[in-house]
Amino acid sequence: MRFVRPSRLGWIVLGILLLPIVGQILFTLLPGVGSYVVLSGSMTPTLKPGSVVYTYDSGHYESGDAITFAQNGELVTHRIVRKTNDGFVTKGDARTYPDSFVVHRDQIRGEVVLSIPLYGYLVHPVFSRSAYLYAILGGGVLMGAAGYFFTRLE
Repeated sequence: MRFVRPSRLGWIVLGILLLPIVGQILFTLLPGVGSYVVLSGSMTPTLKPGSVVYTYDSGHYESGDAITFAQNGELVTHRIVRKTNDGFVTKGDARTYPDSFVVHRDQIRGEVVLSIPLYGYLVHPVFSRSAYLYAILGGGVLMGAAGYFFTRLE
């Protein structure tokens, strides 16, 4: 008699594909925690493009802390170089000069507490505006992988 049975390799592949995405969702549900994908090289070599940074909004920031903040509708991750009466002066690690603006407390999303290199290339498509396209393409790939790995004739 022949029947179709899930293979262990199929479950392993599915787990490897889904674990980071499920972890990303669960981790960012914690209060004060955020995650952002680094898109530019302004913080290299510390944070390379494609890294995911996890931030925590402690409300207490000092010189030397890497923070993520909103500036002109964009999210930026730079290091605090000094405090001022109005806020903080920041600078990307790869930059020669500090930023020309002051970051105010209400712009700060949080201090970088963890970064995972290259992880952004996986999660950015899932959580971006173009997620629908990636979901369709990813669904097709997963269905193909399921057909190949999950079943075997015995």
